Amino acid sequence: MYRTIQMALWADPKVKRLTVEGKLLFVYLITNQHSHVSGIYYLPRVLASLETGIKERSLDTLYHTLSGLGLLVWDGVSEIVWIKKMLARQAKGEKININVARHLATIHNLVMVKEFMAFYSERRIPYTRSEEHTSELQSPCNLVCRLLL
Repeated sequence: MYRTIQMALWADPKVKRLTVEGKLLFVYLITNQHSHVSGIYYLPRVLASLETGIKERSLDTLYHTLSGLGLLVWDGVSEIVWIKKMLARQAKGEKININVARHLATIHNLVMVKEFMAFYSERRIPYTRSEEHTSELQSPCNLVCRLLL
């Protein structure tokens, strides 16, 4: 698998303002093997730290900086990251939209998923999550019980 990085990335005023570690983290978030074409995925701090060499205590500051610049959204509790324009720059088409919809059903931050869907409203991603499914996801017991069945 590969990811596309436009050469203009380095001329982007937001990226130019980043420290070396900020640039490293941003490019890592786009290109790491755990990423998803949608740009929204689970990434534990410990893993990001191990793979980039950036100390865990620095990651929260870097995530905050990248988030403040509008490059991503980070939920430190669920450790879900969303690189906001990744999907727009990586892929198009109905098959991709179906893949993204399936992936969104695995994301446990429903607020971020709703923001994602609003951001990409023109993409016609066939994502729906029933209220029943939503309440199941919010209950750790229900999630664990379903996995055990």
